Amino acid sequence: MKDFDHESTRAVLYVLGACQLFRTALARVAGPFDDRVFLGWDDADWCFRIRDAGGEIVFVPEAEVVHSYRRMTRRHPVSRAALRQLGAFFYFQRKYRRRRNELVALSERLDREAEA
Repeated sequence: MKDFDHESTRAVLYVLGACQLFRTALARVAGPFDDRVFLGWDDADWCFRIRDAGGEIVFVPEAEVVHSYRRMTRRHPVSRAALRQLGAFFYFQRKYRRRRNELVALSERLDREAEA
């Protein structure tokens, strides 16, 4: 998300999980978290599912989130956590492989609309 204007509110394909706020009713329609998708991939997965449930994903520049986390895989690149994240990556890719072109096109359309 480095490559767009961070001064304007705009629709986006997804936002980071630490920055997501949704109405409870919408989250219920989207269903429970998919626990096979995690460590970053869950952010996009949840946003795709919220959009599919009728929600909108919007970047709001006035919102400020302070998020503290520890990156476990940096110290130990070959660890259970790293292997689990790699498995989640492959699962996420397989889960959305049929929708890839649709999601890329949506992202490009959102970018064009934000520039207009």
